[in-house]
Amino acid sequence: YPNTKIEQACAGAVGEIIIELRNKDKSVEFLFYPDNKWKYVSIGGSRPPEQGVFELKNLPKIITWLNDEA
Repeated sequence: YPNTKIEQACAGAVGEIIIELRNKDKSVEFLFYPDNKWKYVSIGGSRPPEQGVFELKNLPKIITWLNDEA
């Protein structure tokens, strides 16, 4: 996915690790908390913002959305 880039990777205020991926007008933020809770937030494109529990099995779906030109 040549147009997808890591926009930001940092530590959050409560010890979480935040990784933000971006492709044009779309972005996905992954949040990894110390208590093993994983969450994501996706913003952009033609759909409303979405957030939820991140499970590794959903990574292909999220990356496909991020790289979809529609």
